[in-house]
Amino acid sequence: MPFILPEAQGHSANTCLGHHSAVAVLRHGERQDSVFGSAWHGTEDFQRYPFDCPITDHAVWEAQHAAHQLRNFADFHVIVSSPYLRCVQTAVALADALDIMVVLDYELGEVFGPPVFGDVELRNGRVWRSREELHAALKDWSPQLHKGFSKLPVDRVCWEKVSGRPPSWGEKMKDARQRYARRFLTHLSRGRRSGKGMILVSHGIMVQTCLKVLPSTSALSVASVPFCGGLMAGLRRLSKQVGAELTNPAPSELTEVNLRSHDSAENWPERNSPRKSANHHVEAAQLHAWDVQAVGVEFDTTHMPRESAAVGKHAPQRLARLSAGSCSWAQIELLSGQLATETSGPLELRGTATQDSIEQQHVPVVEDTVPQLSLQSSRLLGRRLSQRSLAASRLSQ
Repeated sequence: MPFILPEAQGHSANTCLGHHSAVAVLRHGERQDSVFGSAWHGTEDFQRYPFDCPITDHAVWEAQHAAHQLRNFADFHVIVSSPYLRCVQTAVALADALDIMVVLDYELGEVFGPPVFGDVELRNGRVWRSREELHAALKDWSPQLHKGFSKLPVDRVCWEKVSGRPPSWGEKMKDARQRYARRFLTHLSRGRRSGKGMILVSHGIMVQTCLKVLPSTSALSVASVPFCGGLMAGLRRLSKQVGAELTNPAPSELTEVNLRSHDSAENWPERNSPRKSANHHVEAAQLHAWDVQAVGVEFDTTHMPRESAAVGKHAPQRLARLSAGSCSWAQIELLSGQLATETSGPLELRGTATQDSIEQQHVPVVEDTVPQLSLQSSRLLGRRLSQRSLAASRLSQ
């Protein structure tokens, strides 16, 4: 049976666990193509960007609720978002509630290959919007809220810079998880060195991967990740060296960003810093120094990831090294490789959420939606049940 890791409740930012910096990782809010009968499927926006849907108005409420939990956990200074519209809109709603800014990072984007998108013809080599298109979408975004945003959504985003490198088409699930793990380590390292709190808004597979990388949750199997669900990690002070770094924090790429939002499109350069080695970020992140609290994530104690005998034999040693802070990038790769890669489960669940968005016009769907991202295998990605699958499941009961 799944269980939920205890969440942070009732703590103030000043007293919660004595953390000196924090990093949170959240899945985006409810997406329009997960709602039965969504009017978005009949719009020009759907025709142009079928794989880059917006969020619902309910998702704004989800983000505001998550912001309350985040505020009680630690002080956060910046939000880093995947370039997909659903993530950026979620990040903007969080940023408005916390009165901070959003920067964009290509490497937090969705798994960019057939495991998520199927076989599709790409427009301009990508499925997400360009910065200009994203800027225009936020200018036109006006969710129906009881209380409006304190600033225009477009003014919450730093448009002059996109961090990271976009993935290439054909990305495999294993490669995407390694990308997520590497980027997570990078941001943990930056957060630790700068003493700044940051929130990463990405996709469910990244949440699963980050939980696998962190020692306190690495042995757990993620059953599902709800919209705006994820994790919060707070750094404990371990040594005089760490304390000195936090007293005199090193400059961070994110803290050096000039958070202006009105620069014209022609002044938006694509800038990237030279890559540091993965082992550098593993060491700098000090994985064993982070306390973790889940936000709505369910873990399944009855499901164990399928792995080879050779992999399973050495798993306890790798977890021990991870907990002791002596894990290498190669061992992190092995840990992420233990995540399931094949479909399992009693129901024939159709494609991914993005594939369902395309097929919805042709395949009848039921009004009962799956609100969470099921992660007991890489193919169970929070989708609808077709009429055929629903009938089959009822016959099997």
